Amino acid sequence: MSMVTNTLGRYFAGRFVIAAVGVFAGIFVLLVLVDYIEMVRKTSGLVGASAITVAETSLFRVPQLLEKLMPFCVLIGAMTCYLALSRRLELVVARAAGVSAWQFISPALASAIVLGIFATTAYNPMSANLRELSKRMEAELFGSAPGGGIQDASGFWLNQINDEGQAIINAARSEQQGVRLTGLTVFRFDTALQFKERIEAREATLEEGRWVFTGVRRYTLDKAPVDQDTFYLTTTLTPAQVRNSFSTPETVSFWQLPNYIRSSESSGFATLAIACSITSSSHSRFCWLRW
Repeated sequence: MSMVTNTLGRYFAGRFVIAAVGVFAGIFVLLVLVDYIEMVRKTSGLVGASAITVAETSLFRVPQLLEKLMPFCVLIGAMTCYLALSRRLELVVARAAGVSAWQFISPALASAIVLGIFATTAYNPMSANLRELSKRMEAELFGSAPGGGIQDASGFWLNQINDEGQAIINAARSEQQGVRLTGLTVFRFDTALQFKERIEAREATLEEGRWVFTGVRRYTLDKAPVDQDTFYLTTTLTPAQVRNSFSTPETVSFWQLPNYIRSSESSGFATLAIACSITSSSHSRFCWLRW
């Protein structure tokens, strides 16, 4: 009978899974506490930030962070499991019964493969959805803070040219895989590529054929700044094209990868960090950069 399926093999596999899950849970609690303390520090000056909302934001952020540490959880779990078995002389008894080292390691190896499959197919989509939800909650928490609140380490840039001229859009944060952007600065030029105006906005949402900016302040060279609740900017971009430009990797789950790749190829995007595309239907050109 195979070591993986017999009673002793199932016992070793069970002990390994319990140890790995225990390490995972311990690191999860530690990361939640550390992230919560950091979020409390950042939201200490916000009147409308409740402790429950901050705690939920930290709780939703941690699964994405912990996914990167999962191999170390398995490694530490294996070390803990076999150290405990050795201290209780269970490995000595197994060796005395004729079980080789490779045989009592094989249950843990098989269990690690199963855990890896589960993490890829089930845990990754869940963590991606929670990460997207945490980014929305962060935008709600810090949307009215000075400086626009928390910003990603890298910004998102979009350059579009149409009949109205050229517009260079910079977004500090991307949500809903690029359909909703926050912390925006837009530089507009006319058809002769002469500077027209600079626009700062709290957020923007992509609709059919246009960007809808809210919380807008417009700056020109010869006039005082003008505040507007809403501003519309014509665009030829589609949600699929914007998702390819602005979606962050952590918000794309394992099951969305085939459609994401297929959409990128059909939109003419390259897999490099810099790409340009020309839409033949409207004869307009747009480029995107992620720094």
